[in-house]
Amino acid sequence: SITSNDFDQCYDRGCAPISGVAARAHRVSVKSTRLMLQTMQCMDYFIKTGFGISEQPAFGGSAGFGSKLMGLGQGSGAAPGGMRNIITLVDNAYKRLGHGMEAKSSLAGRIFLLAAIIYVDDTDLLHWAKFYGISDDEFVAQIQQATTDWGMLVQATGGAVEPSKSF
Repeated sequence: SITSNDFDQCYDRGCAPISGVAARAHRVSVKSTRLMLQTMQCMDYFIKTGFGISEQPAFGGSAGFGSKLMGLGQGSGAAPGGMRNIITLVDNAYKRLGHGMEAKSSLAGRIFLLAAIIYVDDTDLLHWAKFYGISDDEFVAQIQQATTDWGMLVQATGGAVEPSKSF
């Protein structure tokens, strides 16, 4: 079975401190991680629409106290990599909780665990029955637990699952 989950406003809700931890987990140096996050938080962000560019920054360093960017920033060049780092940690934690499916490669005979197919903020969670002969009710409960676990892991990173885009 597959459930589709959308990470609501992924770049804006991808929490900067969690992104820093995720970058460090992917062996990005402390200096580089700090430089990226501090630069993103102190920059001025202007809104561009069909009517033009805002004259005052919407948030950022000179927008005033409490307006530092705490997400990854929609349109930021650092956002895709930061989001990938966060989602990789969420996916690994999800697999450690026992979710996903185990498959064996017919060519090399290697066993691998596949838990999700992820494209930016859209995630298809793969559900495989824990044992042969599982009842429908037990399988639905298993899927519900896996989906709840995914949602809780996403919340732990500062994110949320968008219900209207998830099924």
